[in-house]
Amino acid sequence: MFNPKQCKRLTAIVTGLSAASVPLNAIEPGDLLVYSKEPFFLRPQFGISETHSDNVFSRAAAKDDFVTTLSPGLNLQIGKGYRNFVAFDYTLNQRFYGKLDHLNAGEHSFALGGRLQGQRLVLLGNDSLSLLSSPMGIVQEERPPSVPRQPATPVPTEGAAPPTAPAAPPPTDPASPIRGGEVLTSFEERNVDQTAHYHSYNLGYRISEKTAAYIQGQYSSTDYEEGVGYYDINTWRGTAGFAFQGFPKTSFFGEVYYGQTETTPNFTAPSVPELSFVGGFLGARGNFTEKLSGIVKVGYETREFDDGAGAPSSPVVDLSLTHRLTQKMSAYLSFARLHDVSVQFAKESYTANVISGGLSQLIGSAGKWRASASGRYGMFDYETTDTSVERSYDHIAAYFSLEYQIQVWLIARLGYSFDSIKSGTAGMEEYDVNRVTLGLSVGY
Repeated sequence: MFNPKQCKRLTAIVTGLSAASVPLNAIEPGDLLVYSKEPFFLRPQFGISETHSDNVFSRAAAKDDFVTTLSPGLNLQIGKGYRNFVAFDYTLNQRFYGKLDHLNAGEHSFALGGRLQGQRLVLLGNDSLSLLSSPMGIVQEERPPSVPRQPATPVPTEGAAPPTAPAAPPPTDPASPIRGGEVLTSFEERNVDQTAHYHSYNLGYRISEKTAAYIQGQYSSTDYEEGVGYYDINTWRGTAGFAFQGFPKTSFFGEVYYGQTETTPNFTAPSVPELSFVGGFLGARGNFTEKLSGIVKVGYETREFDDGAGAPSSPVVDLSLTHRLTQKMSAYLSFARLHDVSVQFAKESYTANVISGGLSQLIGSAGKWRASASGRYGMFDYETTDTSVERSYDHIAAYFSLEYQIQVWLIARLGYSFDSIKSGTAGMEEYDVNRVTLGLSVGY
């Protein structure tokens, strides 16, 4: 049932949508939404949305709520054109919960990207920083003063969005000196803070009209707050490759890479050995036909912990294709087979096979309406080591959205999403999440 506060929020959004359809003759939108003085371009942006989630914490024991999100932001670009520019983006997502107001929080996202091109050299760079605060269920343990307190332990789900599937509190070990009644476990449902970095730089050199060589460096990290049962994770990777333009709009390439992944606990625990990996790809990218474009790469990767323990070594795949079916309809298909290291369990890696696809359709002669639908299916299998047990789960997701372009700078959206975790491991919690969102975005 809607309470008065939630009704007011929905009414305000609907009223805003109605008012926005009235032409604004007194003020030109470009005067407010674009500030330009070459080579500088500044574009303010703003979004507002109302979302109902029937499972805020992504748990089997679901709690629902309405969430209002305000999203001011800006885009700054220096340089005009495709060859040489630098662009900066900032977005604040400020969430307000209807009932669970202790979850109210702001999340900040920063992105910096650019391109510098000369006669033969081209440098591409991308950097991002996200300061996040996500709702999670956390196991809290209350112990006598003489017994050290264990960390609060949220148990996420690798690959899901957001990874928040906490397990049930573990039973007290009957052999432990701490007997039942002396250790109390409970769930604290709150936000968990995390900081995520991503940096990627690619330097290419054109050897001839049809051949080129390139090197790439990448670094990513996720740092969770102290005292929770996650492992911080950071990965660096270096790549060297070549490309040959076999057709006017299609190139073939090969590359080799080497990298390392380090995990660090946020609680008292033994150190975890670093994992090293090496691999290579062969592939093609560009326009394969008049209507089909994308990238296809297939390779092999070997992995090993620095204490000699084995990790999965097997084929890896990255495929992403877009097909223009008609003038108003397009479809995409992607598949990825990859390996990564768990942030939940020490010295465990997993293999993910993820396939996704979708359709996008413009509606009407004016093209102001757009409908899109997509889905995702992922299989996540953990490899056993000398310290782990076999685990696996499937992630199923579906998304639908309907957009109406009221003005070039004003878009209204209605969306629905479904996320589900189906576990193949005894004791791992399964859950479903349904979300319905009504939103409005302003900006070029």
